[in-house]
Amino acid sequence: MRKTQNPRNILYLVLSIVIAAGIWYYVDEFNGRVVTQTVAGIPIEYINQDALADNGLMLAEGEDSGTSTTIDITFKGNRRHIVDRSKIRVTANLASITEAGIQSVKPDLTYTDRKFNSGNTSVEEQSLYMATVNICELSHKEVELRCELTGNVAEGYSAGKVQLSQTSIAVRGQEEEIAKVSYAKVIFDIGKNTKETVTADYQFYDEDGQVLNLSGIHAEAGQIQATLPVYVTKELKLTVDFKEAPGAQLENMIWAIKPESVVVSGDASVLNDMDSIVLDSFDLL
Repeated sequence: MRKTQNPRNILYLVLSIVIAAGIWYYVDEFNGRVVTQTVAGIPIEYINQDALADNGLMLAEGEDSGTSTTIDITFKGNRRHIVDRSKIRVTANLASITEAGIQSVKPDLTYTDRKFNSGNTSVEEQSLYMATVNICELSHKEVELRCELTGNVAEGYSAGKVQLSQTSIAVRGQEEEIAKVSYAKVIFDIGKNTKETVTADYQFYDEDGQVLNLSGIHAEAGQIQATLPVYVTKELKLTVDFKEAPGAQLENMIWAIKPESVVVSGDASVLNDMDSIVLDSFDLL
């Protein structure tokens, strides 16, 4: 006959495991044990670039630009004060730079965690203590903004005239970069059977019609508004908002609207959700 294990023994076993784990945690976390943690590839954020533009300068960015892009930082502290990568911010201020060339600026670390700021965690080592920046002369150029329409609208719908907030774009950047830009273009790809107004953004192209993906090209105009309105013709029923009252019910009334409906044309994004027009409200009392 198999002997049944005493439930009290099981309870003692579980309790001893919990106590042992608690002692281990206390010794490991509160005995002052110091550990190091390296956070690699922290992006360097260059601030006050507008000050460069005021002096006719710009920061060359990208892997091949010569400008430092990331930094590795090793932190030291108690294990329970481990560093949260999402709270690390490294900035480098460009406000004091007034001439072009390869230069150095000091990166500043900001860590938005009171544990770090209280001194429980500190910086042990950095992969660089001065960031290298490539400052270039700022060049300007104005290019034409074109439009291209592909696809078709659905039956019963019509496309209006493309609406652009401007017909040209001023760009700035390094001379050799903006020299590649021939024009900018907005492509309205409306697909098949489009039934609503379409918006689109622009891209830069070279003289061979190839899209340019150059991070060093900046548009001075900001956001360009490019819209292709789509219109629809629709028959809408005419109605009245009758207000009923005791002794004045609609079912006891004889009424009619002439004509019963009207044909209207307008922006599809508005008319697609409409099936009637309320002419007015009428109090039956």
